[in-house]
Amino acid sequence: DMVRKKEVARKNGSKEAVDESPLPAFQLDANLFLIIPLSASFMLVLLYFFFSSIEFFLAVYISVFSVFACGFTLRPLCIRVIQQICSGRDAVINLPLIGSATISAITACLLSLGLVLAWLFTAHWILLDALGVCLVICFLCHVKLPSLRVAAAIFIGLVVYDIFWVFFSEYFFKKNVMVEVALKEAHNPV
Repeated sequence: DMVRKKEVARKNGSKEAVDESPLPAFQLDANLFLIIPLSASFMLVLLYFFFSSIEFFLAVYISVFSVFACGFTLRPLCIRVIQQICSGRDAVINLPLIGSATISAITACLLSLGLVLAWLFTAHWILLDALGVCLVICFLCHVKLPSLRVAAAIFIGLVVYDIFWVFFSEYFFKKNVMVEVALKEAHNPV
């Protein structure tokens, strides 16, 4: 844990720099400018034809990743609150089957699990927006763009994807695929 490393270095009077880099980031490259829109298109077509069959798995998938993203997003806040409550200490607890974890990590996990469960049971749009914000924050922290050229290539690929599925899919599928998928009634909060 980065906070613990800094704390130990400060207590020991160490002048050496503590590595403050987060988890290694996934770097997007220019080759993905086709892969991202094509995989999104594949998923859109799957949803168009098999929405009722995969909506449950999609809800589980989104829920699991939302728990991780919310935990990641809420962890710094939990660290600060726990340190203020516990006099600057974030105690480590040994849990059966899980191993050791800090109180802030457990708190962030429980808060994120509660947020996702509240969304699943209420389907409230504010909770959905909060989950979306957490997913975006997690994405921005873990995915890096090496240059503006790569970002522009991926952006152009996604604009072409959007234009095709909104305006031209009707010529191939006799219906507007994006609108059909967006208007399908789900039996879960997704």
